[in-house]
Parts: sequence; C-alpha cells; structure tokens
Amino acid sequence: MSERSLLSANLERDLLKYLVAGAGAIACTQSTNAAVVYSGPISSPVPSLPGILDITFSNSPQVNFALFKTACSCSTSRSAALLLGLGPQTAALTDGFNVTPLGLGAPIGPSGSFGLPGTLHLLASAYAAFSRTVSTTTQTVGSSNGTTHTVQQTHQNTFFSSAGVSGPLGLGQQYIGFKFQVNSEDYFGWALIDVTDLSANANPLFVSVSADLLGFAFESCPGTPIGAGDTAGGADCASTASPEPGSAPLLMLAAGVLGLGEWRRRKKAA
Repeated sequence: MSERSLLSANLERDLLKYLVAGAGAIACTQSTNAAVVYSGPISSPVPSLPGILDITFSNSPQVNFALFKTACSCSTSRSAALLLGLGPQTAALTDGFNVTPLGLGAPIGPSGSFGLPGTLHLLASAYAAFSRTVSTTTQTVGSSNGTTHTVQQTHQNTFFSSAGVSGPLGLGQQYIGFKFQVNSEDYFGWALIDVTDLSANANPLFVSVSADLLGFAFESCPGTPIGAGDTAGGADCASTASPEPGSAPLLMLAAGVLGLGEWRRRKKAA
C-alpha cells in the first residue's frame, strides 16, 4: 500500500472513530425520522495487538466495539485468534455463549438473545501443537565381582500431534448483531466481517487468522429491529417515539457518516 493510500485509510478510520465537532449542528437540523445509519462500504483490516480497530456507535466511548488479533508462539504450540471486545453499554447477539454469525437479512432486535455487555468474545482461532515424549531404557553391559553394570539411555521423541480451527466464524463474510444503550434506550445494529484466512498446519507448525471489517450500521429509532445488511429504510421514528434531546449522539453519528461519504466522494474526485 502506498504512503498516500495508507494515509487515506488511516484518515477514514479516524473519521469513523471521531466525529467532527460541527456535526452536532448539522444533526440538529436533520429530521428525527432518520432510520438506518450506515457507515458505507469500508475495508479495514483487523490489526494485531497492540493495534485495535475501534468503532464507536456514538460519541460515548462506552458504546463501541473493537476488533483485534492475538498470537502466541509457545514452546510446543502456535495459536492465533480473532477477538471482539465490547464497550460497557454494548452487547452482541449470541447463542447463549458464542457470538452468532448471521446471514443477510437476519433480524436483530428486542427478541434476540444478547450476551452480557462489556464482554470479550472469541470469533475465530487457529492452533497447531506438538508433543514430546521422553523415555528411559536400561541396558545391562556386564557384571564383575557379583555386581551388575548397567547403562541408562534417554530418548526424546517429537510428535506433530494436532492442528485445527475453532470459533463461531468461519471463512467468508458474516454479520454480527449488536445491541447498545444510550440514555436507557436500546438500539440495534450490525457489523460485516470478512474472515479472509483461517488456517492451521501441525507439520510444520503454522497458523494464520486474517479478517477485514467491511461496514456497520444501526437503526436510529430506539427499540426498533434492523436486518443484517440493511443500509437504508427502516422504521419511522415519528411513528414510535421521538428521540429525546439526550439522544443527540446518535444523530451526531448520522451526520458524521454523511460527512464520511462526502469525504470519500471528494477523495475520488481528486
């Protein structure tokens, strides 16, 4: 990637994370009927620690999710993992324990089973391990004056024993559902993750996990379901409950996403 492309990618990431201060003024003039707020298509590789891909649904650091990778090169094993960290006011749709991978159009809403907010979830992992066995043999080499003489030999054997992958996400594009809370009201959204590499080999020891974040969206009307992959439409907030003034962070995010789209258009035109 060129230095200019890297700069653009970093700027795009920062625009998603930190909304411009002037967005509030723009947002306040927008209709409260705004429904699905969409990031637009993005392609952000998930970094390895200490790097973190951190996405904030509102201007509160408690309403966010983070993606990152870890790796371990231990004495008898190798492992790599893709992890999802959630802010204190954010929960993921689960099967009761693991994050549930979703297909296009899957409903995400109040009837869903969400895990505890602020938790850490394993999304995908690869591992490879080997074992060593040590054995000792005793051999008689002779005797003299009634004494038997022996020699002990120690043998060490290495076995390439196991390798595999685990976790709720497999290769390819999968949606994850979220619930987050602002001013004691629940909002629902999704993120699209593309697992591009998930491999393990026990001989030689080799593991690899790679993934990209391709986009995210949320329904700006409180308590309203969203379909995985929905990028427009949705409920009419006027037909449910008008957002309170304290819900401005969601409207600010809407303005920030619109600003990101405009920035993309200017970048392409340049």
